[in-house]
Amino acid sequence: MSEEPVIKRRNIIYPRIELRTGHLELILPNDADEKQILEKYAGWIDEKQQQIDKIERESQNLSLSPRTKEEYASLIKELAGKKTGRPVKIQMRKMKSKWASCSPNGTITVNTLGQNLPDNYVQYIISHEILHLTHRKHDALFLAALEKEFPDMAQLEKDLAGYWFRLNKEI
Repeated sequence: MSEEPVIKRRNIIYPRIELRTGHLELILPNDADEKQILEKYAGWIDEKQQQIDKIERESQNLSLSPRTKEEYASLIKELAGKKTGRPVKIQMRKMKSKWASCSPNGTITVNTLGQNLPDNYVQYIISHEILHLTHRKHDALFLAALEKEFPDMAQLEKDLAGYWFRLNKEI
């Protein structure tokens, strides 16, 4: 393991291991033995860290497209309007673990980190969330519809993982 983990203790039953931003974070029950948890999951943690390191190296080749929050909001509203044919409520905020989300009432919340992504990635993210207006879960129908619109979906997802780790370190 390349760096010391961040340990957080909570009133929970089961431990959680997170590498969402490339840094190891252990969320442990108040009475858990952190050394025991680290030893038990050392192989898994090392494997995941190697995967993240590879993604981060490859992400250096991805181009960024910085824009202002106003430009980003305008692009999102334009893309969402084209997809739905009606106004969609859009919120922007810094999110810890995802690019965007769609609430049951149709509000799309987008991560402000996305304002640094090239347009085609923003389009993919918005299309993904708008699709949740008709398909709540990532089931076979959802994935088929998304892949029909974005045949390169697997590459987009891989690149977005790279952007995620890169932008969380740089911004």
